[in-house]
Amino acid sequence: MELSRKLAGHGVEVDFVNTEFNHVLVMEAMAGKGAIPDGIHMLSVPDGLGPGDDHADIGKFVKDLPAAMSGRLEEMNRSRKIKWVIVDVSMSWAMEVATTAGARVASFSTYSAAVFALRMNLPRLIEDGVLDESGNVKGQGNIQMVPPIDPAEIPWISLASTSAPERRRANIQNVLKTNLSMPLAEVVICNTSMELEPDALALLPNALPLGPLVAPTSRPAGHFLPEDLACLA
Repeated sequence: MELSRKLAGHGVEVDFVNTEFNHVLVMEAMAGKGAIPDGIHMLSVPDGLGPGDDHADIGKFVKDLPAAMSGRLEEMNRSRKIKWVIVDVSMSWAMEVATTAGARVASFSTYSAAVFALRMNLPRLIEDGVLDESGNVKGQGNIQMVPPIDPAEIPWISLASTSAPERRRANIQNVLKTNLSMPLAEVVICNTSMELEPDALALLPNALPLGPLVAPTSRPAGHFLPEDLACLA
């Protein structure tokens, strides 16, 4: 939403497409606060889950989402004559939908350039024996990236508890699968700046740093929960 606000501020018409479930949460968070500027059109499509399904079940969500959304997204792109599609990296399957509909594609990394570089190097880490394809840590020592990182702290491993190996494997397999679509993106928009991450950005030849994107304190930009500002101290 913060990126959409920036684009709208430059006169770009933005269709903000969300799942129906998240759309309701976003609209409730923004209701009455004047947080949707002119030029942003809030749209939604079904996510393939039923009323009783757990939307926090990432494995099921990732598995069902492309089939549920692809047709609607392609129809939307064609009917609205969309020129560019910006796709969150975790939804990279949508890049294929966009290119099929004749749009140009940019990928959007909401996290740091260092984590994005780590994501793109995940196949190499498996090939070098640091991890296996289920996300089990095999190697010793830190990964020499920017900054050095303990393999156990790789986000797609640490997000799943040690008691949930199937979820950890699903996370890793999803990253490997979505990485295959990354070459479709002409540019990777990164929520960072050259001053913050010059070394990490150097690892991403088609990166475009446009951050950090910060929500205006006077007009919340659609966060699900209030920000906890205690960390800033």
